[in-house]
Amino acid sequence: MLEKGQNVEIEITDISDRGQGIGRAGGLTVFVSPFSSSDGWYIPSPGDILKTELTKIKKSYAFGIPVSLISVSSKRIVPICPHAGECGGCPLAATSYEMQKELKEKRVRETLSRIGKIKDPKVQPMLTMEEPFFYRNKAVFTVKGKKIGFMGRQSGDIAEINECVLISPIALSVLKTVRRFLLETRALMERVTVRTAFTGEVMVTFDSPYDNISESNRLIEMLDDAVTDDFYSLESVILLYENKSKTLAGKNSITDIMKSPHRKDPFKFRLSAESFFQINPKMTEQLYEKVLEYADLKGTETVLDIYCGIGSIGIYLAEKAGYIIGIESSKEALDDANRNVTVNGITNAVYISGRAEEVLPGLLNDDPKYDEEIIKKAKNTDVVILDPPRAGCRRELLEAAVSASPERIVYVSCDPATLARDVEILTLAGYNFVEATPVDMFPWTGHVETVVLMSRVDK
Repeated sequence: MLEKGQNVEIEITDISDRGQGIGRAGGLTVFVSPFSSSDGWYIPSPGDILKTELTKIKKSYAFGIPVSLISVSSKRIVPICPHAGECGGCPLAATSYEMQKELKEKRVRETLSRIGKIKDPKVQPMLTMEEPFFYRNKAVFTVKGKKIGFMGRQSGDIAEINECVLISPIALSVLKTVRRFLLETRALMERVTVRTAFTGEVMVTFDSPYDNISESNRLIEMLDDAVTDDFYSLESVILLYENKSKTLAGKNSITDIMKSPHRKDPFKFRLSAESFFQINPKMTEQLYEKVLEYADLKGTETVLDIYCGIGSIGIYLAEKAGYIIGIESSKEALDDANRNVTVNGITNAVYISGRAEEVLPGLLNDDPKYDEEIIKKAKNTDVVILDPPRAGCRRELLEAAVSASPERIVYVSCDPATLARDVEILTLAGYNFVEATPVDMFPWTGHVETVVLMSRVDK
């Protein structure tokens, strides 16, 4: 029987989302945390064999810290960032990109089998990046007093980074500028968000408990100097406070673009301060192409785009579909979606405000507050696109989607566990799991995006 303080030999077989190495000892799953010593940080990598001191033991799992490295994994690399140990933003910083692919494919397959109850699920090889660096078009920094950086591994700590291989150099420049500003003033803020677009437009958003930032004009001048170069320019500075938004400088939104192999001109998307948009633009096209493939559109289908956000997926599919009906609960995102269809010349898409589990039953039951033509289209839905937040779909939403009786459901997920849970619900409701394709939207992290195709069982 294992005891706290005992040293055990453990082979690391996986890495958790939080960067803990995962192995087994004495019948228990053991989570091994990264550890700081006089020699620097040790970051686990699959294949490492460690002498580990157990620090906490539960009924079916335990926690430990490394004591010594017995054997080094062949998949181990020198950590990609000097801040990898303290920051925690790159749990796979010491693991080769090839091994990351294996781990993520395995996680999707095993989760669909264990939670989704899918026997031998068909999982395609993960779509990966050629150069998995500097891919994030959005960086969020936490501020505590005079400190600004990413949340550290230890709860409440701030990792005051000076470099990062995931975010854009522009975002790093903003970070250093705000850090200098905080040290020189009494300004109070809680979070700083930097968006960089393929158009070169940059938005900086400040979250604050107050409706102003002291010496904000000086801050804006500093940011303008830090951001402006031959390509990028500061186009929007926004203050968010008490669930309100105030434009401190420039516009209240920026415009990003995305290419498509099926279209001569790139798509244009308006992004407001709180709009959701995929953070890895280089992989978004591959993600949307897989959605398009699974939707199998011939040009006449009605597509129901649930959790449509700013409308990006529906807009990407629109020219291949007959009609797009988007449903979104965020008014700001819906405003962006309506503008985006106009900017992109899309005439066969309509967007409805509200929660899908309420809107969709209304459409299917002839609620008079909806247009008759939209009701008619909704009753003949061919494809449903689900792209929920990390928590997945509410059961009522899945029931509403099934009630539309689409031939195909395409589910885009950023969490394999909630995806598998919802896949099981859809399976019990009369849909077959066809296949899944992981997409590496988040290299060097434990996260994986997955696109799943489900087809209606003909009765």
